[in-house]
Amino acid sequence: MQATHGCSWNRCTFCDFYRGRTFRARTPEEFAAHARAVRDLLGGGALLRRRIFLADGDALVMSNTRLLPLLALARDAFPGRPVGGFVDVFAGQGKVSAEWADLAAAGLERVQVGIETGHDPLLAWLDKPGSAAQARDFVASLKAARLSVSVILLCGAGGDRFGRRHVEDTAALIEALPLAPGDVVYLSPFIERPGSAYAARSRADGVRALSSEEIEAQHRALRDAVRRAHPGVKAARYDIREFVY
Repeated sequence: MQATHGCSWNRCTFCDFYRGRTFRARTPEEFAAHARAVRDLLGGGALLRRRIFLADGDALVMSNTRLLPLLALARDAFPGRPVGGFVDVFAGQGKVSAEWADLAAAGLERVQVGIETGHDPLLAWLDKPGSAAQARDFVASLKAARLSVSVILLCGAGGDRFGRRHVEDTAALIEALPLAPGDVVYLSPFIERPGSAYAARSRADGVRALSSEEIEAQHRALRDAVRRAHPGVKAARYDIREFVY
């Protein structure tokens, strides 16, 4: 369900899903009309949908004053469904753990967190704010609010320049995250989009893209790090090419 349009940051070099779109949150009146339209569109097929996902990028960045009414409207339209949504570390830190607990009490069950890497220099090279330490603390605040988390990590981002340290520092971050059974670590093969800011930066800096075999090796290394550190936590592949945005 479309709570927001666009991404509140929209400057990461590797992501062009929301380019040219201004970030905007729906008002309760707009969202109520949207909820009715989704319900009418799905009809009886809604019975097959067991969860609600609040889109777009960084939908959970809204203040609780604005977000809680939308959560209530979503659950009124589709009773009994738990709710999930996405937020980045740097955006999510605007809420303290008690505010996340309020969202959990209102029906939020799972937070998808775009971490991407545990290697701080790579985060900076990707124009993504934050750090591995902030990611660890943010996930801890979500877990303290009794929320499930799904963290998203990239395999292959940064090419040959960052490859070794990306894997080493991301594996260390995985170990440090307070994950529990029911949480998920999504490992996403990096796809370089032609014409993107990432592609231009790679050319300018002489960064070689990793081969499919090298990306797969990163996937195995990070998957194994999850299995060692967090038995019962699922490591799953998330291939962006399987989705339409």
